Amino acid sequence: MFTRAHLYTLSGVVRSAEGFVGAYEIHTPTLAACAAQENCIFPATAYAIYPLAHLRKANTLLRKLFTFRKSENRIGGDTIAIYHCSIKIVSRGSGKSAVAAAAYRSGEKITNEWDGITHDYTKKGGIVHSEILLLPNAPPDFKDRGTLWNSVEQIEKADNSQLARELEVALPIELSREEQLRLVREYCSSPFVSKGMCADFNIHDTGGGNPHAHILLTMRPMGEQGKWLPKSPKEYVLDENGERIRLASGRYKTRKIDLVD
Repeated sequence: MFTRAHLYTLSGVVRSAEGFVGAYEIHTPTLAACAAQENCIFPATAYAIYPLAHLRKANTLLRKLFTFRKSENRIGGDTIAIYHCSIKIVSRGSGKSAVAAAAYRSGEKITNEWDGITHDYTKKGGIVHSEILLLPNAPPDFKDRGTLWNSVEQIEKADNSQLARELEVALPIELSREEQLRLVREYCSSPFVSKGMCADFNIHDTGGGNPHAHILLTMRPMGEQGKWLPKSPKEYVLDENGERIRLASGRYKTRKIDLVD
């Protein structure tokens, strides 16, 4: 049968394909022994994060790298944790709302100022921790979930705007709540907040053996004054003479600079 190892282990957090490969090569001899043991936790070493532009690619590669054939457990029982990491885009074009997503994940009541709809999930259970990690230059009132995500909704004008990234990651049940919290906080701080994103995370655990974290990430860079900046830089489109092209509106024609290889 095939078993997939957890994204997180007691030995560390793996955050990139390089980290997975390193852990896999270093600990390959332990795989066979691990497969024959009960309550086995495959060790992992720490690592570096993938470029954000390749999150989906990284997720696919992580699954492939951490899928291996497990020999029959002679003691009985498949005890290796299941890896789970889901990455999505919260898009207005697909009928989604960053405010609605934040309200549901946190179990709060928040009104979306973009469309006037109030999302009330205060009766939702299983939410054991909620926290927002901000950039040093972010407005302090962004610590309020409604203020943060309404700001995101207001800055995006298009009907098909991409509002946020969402990650859902499983957490190891072997860790205490404090260790799980420290793990998620570090995971959000190092690769995401340090790269210019605000992170809104919630840990869910209904007691059924499936603790997991929902992480919402902002998509626009933020200026030094705490103002949202364009998602990608633009450049003027030039004609054959190297001159800027003026549009009927009086503005000059521009195009986005592709920052993704």
